[in-house]
Amino acid sequence: MKRAIALLELGQGKTYKEVAAKLGISSVTISAWADKYEEVGLALLKDKPRPGRPPIITGGQREKIVALAGSDPPEGHEKWSLRLLAEKAISLGYVDSISHQYINQILKESEIQLY
Repeated sequence: MKRAIALLELGQGKTYKEVAAKLGISSVTISAWADKYEEVGLALLKDKPRPGRPPIITGGQREKIVALAGSDPPEGHEKWSLRLLAEKAISLGYVDSISHQYINQILKESEIQLY
């Protein structure tokens, strides 16, 4: 978004320093974006692929796991455990596989506590 705003501002005749001050970034960065725009055009606005491991599960799968954690635990259990949630998410077909540690991470990110 900042790159698009910067290009618009530069197109309206503002200086690198003015645009940098408005966006709260350095004028060197604005200059680099302007140079890159000259090279690749609007492709500048597309993010490059980020390094690292791609997400294991989708947002929809996360939502199902969070909803499951908020539901009543299975018969014979007082409350959900991380391992029980992982097993249930797999048995319900929400995911092919998932660890209890990853379930914990999902719940923390969603600010849900089992205890």
